Amino acid sequence: RKQVYIKIHELVTDILKRGSNVILDGNLLTNSDRIKALDHYKKLNSNVKFVFLDVPSEIAIRRAVSRRTSGSGMYNTMPLSRAEEMHRVFERPITQLPLVVIKDTDDFDQVNTAILSCLAT
Repeated sequence: RKQVYIKIHELVTDILKRGSNVILDGNLLTNSDRIKALDHYKKLNSNVKFVFLDVPSEIAIRRAVSRRTSGSGMYNTMPLSRAEEMHRVFERPITQLPLVVIKDTDDFDQVNTAILSCLAT
């Protein structure tokens, strides 16, 4: 798993160096990881935002395990044990981070719109 995150970090760095936007999902579970990423990506003159979907962990876990592998492979089925482990490790983002909090997460179109609007600011 660590190798996957190293590769993601390398790809994101390359994409940002070319001036493109990047949206990462579910990679930075702890504040120390978020701060390291923030420091690194700011050195690339990137506009970094951390989007936090503020839902109870029970709902987040239920949603994660209900996903099925998509035809494109973009989303994969997540075992319950993995979802529970992610939420054990997860730290609520600290307010010192450039943070966007989305509280109403039932409408996925609104969530996507809110995330994409972060790119404009």
